[in-house]
Amino acid sequence: MPGALGQPGTRVLAGGNSSNGMDYGPFSGIRMNGGFFLDEDRIFSIEGSAFLLEQRSYNFNTSSSDSQPVVAAPFFNTNGIASSIYAPAPEFNSNVNIYSYSKLSGGEAIAKARFGNPGNGFSSNLLFGGKFAELEENLIYSVNSQRSSGGINTGTQGTDQFLTRNWFYGVQMGGGLNYDYKRFHASALGKIALGQTQQNIAIAGSRTNTINGVSSAPTDGFVYAQPTNNGMHNQSAFSAIPELQFRLGYDVTRHIQLYAGYDYFYWTSVLRPGNAVDSVINTSQRNGQPLVGAARPEPVMSPSGIWAQGMTFGVELKY
Repeated sequence: MPGALGQPGTRVLAGGNSSNGMDYGPFSGIRMNGGFFLDEDRIFSIEGSAFLLEQRSYNFNTSSSDSQPVVAAPFFNTNGIASSIYAPAPEFNSNVNIYSYSKLSGGEAIAKARFGNPGNGFSSNLLFGGKFAELEENLIYSVNSQRSSGGINTGTQGTDQFLTRNWFYGVQMGGGLNYDYKRFHASALGKIALGQTQQNIAIAGSRTNTINGVSSAPTDGFVYAQPTNNGMHNQSAFSAIPELQFRLGYDVTRHIQLYAGYDYFYWTSVLRPGNAVDSVINTSQRNGQPLVGAARPEPVMSPSGIWAQGMTFGVELKY
């Protein structure tokens, strides 16, 4: 079967270990922090922060041609045999697009206590509070195939979409060390949040056929999104978010500090669209036909982790 995994001459065009692996590249973002002290000695404080990373996307396009005769969607049938769905060129002219995006945000509210000699030498702090995080990602596979023969123009337009959303709510605790020398400041902070992640995935597939520009009624399902896994699916799972922060600061004035730092963030147990694609397909249900045999593909609710790290640069206003 041309384009089936493991067949001679088959190569991966997008995703996996291909040269077009799904890489969003570096993200930019913003973090806002604020707080106030509860006592004149500035030992106890209430603080809050929120961050938002920009939405980054991945986009891959290819088409069938005489030099690249088969652009295929590989899968395994219900007997475990590698197969594929393809349109041969030049009989068909097919355009294939894979699009995905990712965006991450979160926030926290904490109570903090400082010990030692804040502002002069070493000091430490302990914190406790709540944390929220949200991750949204999307994966879309779409194909537009056209054929012209004997004065009849036929076409097929199909789309598979996997949209995942994850919301974390939990309690957070941690501690850190600080060192202050005149106008210079250094700090290291570690914290961990424990709680629940609400995991949601929306799967949608559709196919439309055209003859001489006249479209038929869309059918439910295309390739990886079929009637057996289409729809909304959700579950909840225990999660942890550990985080490390390092920071160096310099007081430009009594009220203004410039700082730079490094942040590391890890979130266990999140649903991601690539992990939600079932590679086993019962093709009996394609093109609106009734299902015969095993109900595959099925919704795959297989969580994984996500991590982020980066440099931070900012200005702190004190009053």
